[in-house]
Amino acid sequence: MMNHTIKLPVLILVLNMAFSCSEQKSNNPNTTASTPNAELTTITGNVSNVTLGKDGYTAEVQTEKDGIYAALVSIVNVGGREKCQPSNIGDKVTFKGEPYVLGDIKQLKVTEIINITPTQTQLLIGPNSFRGIQVGDLISKHLEYSQKTKMRTGEGVFEVYEIKDFDNNPAGYFLPDPKEKLLVGDITVKSPKAQTIKGIKIGDTFQDLVKVFPNIEVHGSEIEGRTHATANNLSYRLDVANFNYEIDRAKIPATAKITEIIIHRGR
Repeated sequence: MMNHTIKLPVLILVLNMAFSCSEQKSNNPNTTASTPNAELTTITGNVSNVTLGKDGYTAEVQTEKDGIYAALVSIVNVGGREKCQPSNIGDKVTFKGEPYVLGDIKQLKVTEIINITPTQTQLLIGPNSFRGIQVGDLISKHLEYSQKTKMRTGEGVFEVYEIKDFDNNPAGYFLPDPKEKLLVGDITVKSPKAQTIKGIKIGDTFQDLVKVFPNIEVHGSEIEGRTHATANNLSYRLDVANFNYEIDRAKIPATAKITEIIIHRGR
């Protein structure tokens, strides 16, 4: 019997090795996949990973309520090459298809691509980038949609570059790397239109964060009393004050809201 603790990236690789235009079915009696349901299911969420196959691809789709689906998209199953639209990391997608379970991972054999909203309109917050600006890039590459200015905090006055969104509105800012002033350092996102690959955005609550990251770390700051929850190279500033670095996570209100999302340079 297949190990039910198999991890999603490995599982997707295995699926794509067997993924073909003819949609051949396995005769292996040891498979843990259930028979696809006759009733179709529609899912909506953000793509967190894409793995290319022989005649299509598998997209990991992070839905808001039902967790992650491995959505198998093939040319034959969606009705031809012209209907087999590609999707990229960060895209918001709506797929319809036959759901089933393989191991402990939810699967969807996609029969219809209802909608794909490109990453650009999503203002995707990646683990190392935002709005096409990546930590470590030359600042000179991004002057078309960023503007140098100064910011005053409790720790002093800093030179920053304000980032514009696709409608030329303020979306956040980045600092020059303190070790190399010509390079992009930490990026701070402030736009409520932006969201992470996991679908987290400004205005979401601490409770929302904990649902996605059960073991998220939380710390305060002694000078300004800022509270940040940190996971996977991103920090989420919360609208509560803590002037000690070490704080009891249980004392953070579930309703505390995210006011900023920070992408950190290499630590």
